[in-house]
Amino acid sequence: MAALDAEARFRQEFESALATIAYSRYSLPVPVDDRELWACALQVERRYGHNAPRFVAERIGALVVAGDQEGISTWKMIAERLDKLRSTTDEVVQRPAP
Repeated sequence: MAALDAEARFRQEFESALATIAYSRYSLPVPVDDRELWACALQVERRYGHNAPRFVAERIGALVVAGDQEGISTWKMIAERLDKLRSTTDEVVQRPAP
């Protein structure tokens, strides 16, 4: 039961953060904490799978064109977490069975 509550809270926090990003043209108008950045990275990974890095790169590219420095910074932080998440996942997948 507690795991379901935690999952529901996580989804709600992520959806709120994602709505803020979408509303502000991929930029966050307020400082974002580390947990929100990790939630965004995880959701991007879940939604886009092996295309996640491409999706993030496209977001950053659109923000560069728009001149949105805050958005660029935010999505770069998400990209860093996505890279860490993917490298951790790769290590787990590649680890030999005991």
